[in-house]
Formats: sequence, C-alpha cells, structure tokens
Amino acid sequence: MRRAVFRYIEAELYDYPHLKREISALREDIIDSEDRPSVYGKRPDNRPGDPTGHKGLRLLTNRRLKRMEEIVRAISSVVDRLPPEKKRLIELKYWDGRYTDTGVIGQLHISRRTYFYWRRQIVEAIAVEMGLAERAG
Repeated sequence: MRRAVFRYIEAELYDYPHLKREISALREDIIDSEDRPSVYGKRPDNRPGDPTGHKGLRLLTNRRLKRMEEIVRAISSVVDRLPPEKKRLIELKYWDGRYTDTGVIGQLHISRRTYFYWRRQIVEAIAVEMGLAERAG
C-alpha cells in the first residue's frame, strides 16, 4: 500500500469520533432547516412546497454528508469484525489520544513488532473497504 494512502486512512481513524458527531450535526441541520416559501406562499420556482420531501432529498444528495457516512461505514465495518485486542489498539492509538506507540504497546502487553503488524493489517483492511487498495494475496 502506498504511504500516502496509509497516512490518509490513519488521519480518518484519528478523526473518526469527530466525524460521527459531525454527521449527526449536519443531519440535524438539514432536518431542522426551513424550506422558506416566498412572500406569496410558494417557493421561488413557483412549485408548491414539500418541506419533508426537500429535506429527504437534501439528506440523500448532500455530497459532504454522503462521503462522511461512507468513511464512517468503512471504518465501523472493519472495527466491528476485529478481535477485542485489536479493537483496543484502535481505541488507544487513534481515539483515546493519551498514548504514544510505546504506551499502546505497554497497555496491550504486546511486542513492538506485533503492534506494527496489527496496525498495518487494520489500516489495510480499511483501505480495502474504502476501495483505496486491493486485498493482498
């Protein structure tokens, strides 16, 4: 896997908790937004308003929301399939924010080599899930 793809996946892993909150906030903004009619009671394009339909359409077509949901879905899909010790690695390394690589190794009671091997496996699995890499071997 290319180094740039590896770094990109790691950046998305670090951002994952924030991304989940951002998706919720963006969905709420779209749902809570008003479909403002003109002063004549109709939309500017002279069609009768359908606020629910417009909000649903915006939820389905918002590119930013769609991309964020794809990233979260890919990461969640891989993390959900991981054994508990590898999930713990993700939590400690990317989501907790308190530990260096050495600290994560100490918390998990694994060798440095195992740590880097697991990390690479996880990142590669997410890259495959996102369509950024092909399955090895």
